[in-house]
Amino acid sequence: MWLEAQSLGGWVWLLAWCAAIQAAAGFTSITAFLLVSLASSIGLLPEQSEAAASGLVYLLTVIPIIGTGLLITLSSWRIAFREKSLASMGVAAYNSLAMAYNVASAVKDIPGVWDGLQKFYKKNRNNKGNGNAIIAVVVIAVAALAIGCLLTRWIICTNMGKEALPAREAA
Repeated sequence: MWLEAQSLGGWVWLLAWCAAIQAAAGFTSITAFLLVSLASSIGLLPEQSEAAASGLVYLLTVIPIIGTGLLITLSSWRIAFREKSLASMGVAAYNSLAMAYNVASAVKDIPGVWDGLQKFYKKNRNNKGNGNAIIAVVVIAVAALAIGCLLTRWIICTNMGKEALPAREAA
């Protein structure tokens, strides 16, 4: 659907991007978990740095998730208003509840994650040997984000145009 959305442009193209961003955020989270686990198990990441790496990845992904989720929710409302079917209203209701949950969780969690990262940074910036922990946390977060984005791009590119799209009704 990527190529069709691109050719249609507008709202459909924006929603395709929202889906890609949501996928990249999900892949980033999974990749971060794997990288943190691997780095910890081989001794590259001190134990107290695990929470900092996970927190940094959370902060890098939560705002895009909420932003794209809001656009997807608005789209589901638009569809529910237009179609007035039980299925479309159910999707809109689910998206609304998921959006409310995500925003409430972010409002609750972001300050604590931010404080934890600040404490981690202050604790490790002045210690000669622990400066490497800050670098390791940033490298893991950036690597997870890059891998999540590249994996999403690879999936989109390898699947573009492989299946015939259903015929569209005349508008």
